[in-house]
Amino acid sequence: MSKLKFSLKAISVVAGMVVGVMAPMHAATAGTVNLAFNGAAYGYENFNLQNGNPYVSDYNQPAGGFTMKVNTSNDPQFKTGSSILTWCIELTQSITQGSNYNYTTTDLTAANPSWAGRLQELIAQNYQTVLSAANSITSAAMQLAIWEVVNESANSNLDLSSGNFRASAPLFNGDSTSARDMAQGWLNNLSSSADTGKYKIVMLSNGSAQDLVTVLPTPIPAAALLFGSALGLGGLMQRRRRATPAAVA
Repeated sequence: MSKLKFSLKAISVVAGMVVGVMAPMHAATAGTVNLAFNGAAYGYENFNLQNGNPYVSDYNQPAGGFTMKVNTSNDPQFKTGSSILTWCIELTQSITQGSNYNYTTTDLTAANPSWAGRLQELIAQNYQTVLSAANSITSAAMQLAIWEVVNESANSNLDLSSGNFRASAPLFNGDSTSARDMAQGWLNNLSSSADTGKYKIVMLSNGSAQDLVTVLPTPIPAAALLFGSALGLGGLMQRRRRATPAAVA
């Protein structure tokens, strides 16, 4: 039994080490990045937008995800030279293709705005659809849904035809109707128990340009794989122990 006890103790030590390694994964990271705006990721759709009280109307405005290149970064979540997909979360400032912008990065869970939970649900349930389709309709639908979530109060209904934020399709662009209907369907089906662990949402803040969010995948940490291997090793050693004949005195 001493050998088995030692093995289980070793596994316990490994488990403790894994917990210690995994714990920082939940800590908020913050830093700065310099991003170059390279335009729409999958194309865009046009909408007539209204926001605020009193309403400010913006006619024929494009909606869709942005491609941004990371010029420099001191946030380990963003690799210099890589490209990221971002989404606008404000309507009062602009951003220009080909320009560079400095952003402060903050994990959504750390910033915890009133709309954080709804945005996490929206992303968890529908983001893979946007990535898989990779077209202007789903990209525009995601942008509209994000604007609706961010610009409405926490307890309000999410309706693109009423409330603080409104979006309607220009009459000359039928595809925008499809994107708007898709966005409304996603908003109607938000679940209060969505799996939000698949993605991490990071806010990108700039005082003079549009604030953005980007969505990062959260793969299983290597430490968790190590923990699984340790448990597997423990089970294997127990089976071997049972299979070993008792020593003859």
